[in-house]
Amino acid sequence: DRREEPGTEARWDWHSPLGSLPRWLRRKRSDFPANGAYLVPDPARRARWRARLDALGPEPTIGLCWRSGLLTPDRRRHYAPLTAWARLLAVPGVTWICLQYDECGDELATFEQLAGIRIHRWPDEDLKNDLESVAALVAELDGIVTAPTAISSLAGAVGARTWQVDSGSDWTIGGERASPWFPTVEVVPRRLPESWDAVMDRVAGGIRSSLLGRAEPG
Repeated sequence: DRREEPGTEARWDWHSPLGSLPRWLRRKRSDFPANGAYLVPDPARRARWRARLDALGPEPTIGLCWRSGLLTPDRRRHYAPLTAWARLLAVPGVTWICLQYDECGDELATFEQLAGIRIHRWPDEDLKNDLESVAALVAELDGIVTAPTAISSLAGAVGARTWQVDSGSDWTIGGERASPWFPTVEVVPRRLPESWDAVMDRVAGGIRSSLLGRAEPG
């Protein structure tokens, strides 16, 4: 990148689209690190979150982020409706933690009314701008369920157990269950004509088996 003076056209000797870099740098999945974690959250921030989460009780804590902060008509179709998320939130034995990073009070109230649960959040935390604190929180949670947002990338960067509820448009997974960049983030795609409810049922099955120790019916 040869940076020019403001207002002038930038010039490069070489240009490579971002999605083509693995062709040159990592040609096989085995070329990627097994865990994928490359961010190490601040220990003091982690300890502060650990104390907060422990105070909520012994149940597994799962973070929740259900949409992007940018909802254009085209982007909205990639995110499951609140009623489908409420279906997931009804899974018993889980303490839910809000990771949605913008104003979402009305949506939280809807979730709590539909599912009959409480989603915990701390109003003094800035989940949008204080990424050091968010990274520490994500690292201390037992699991994350998120739409394809910055939260899923952050969770993958710290190596957190994550389910990404996806419309089926994530090309980075290459037909597998997870992206080689973020192997701890399991992508759970919607396969049309499948409903969003069916996607949530698959996520719920993963939570029951991996975090709650409950085998799915055969």
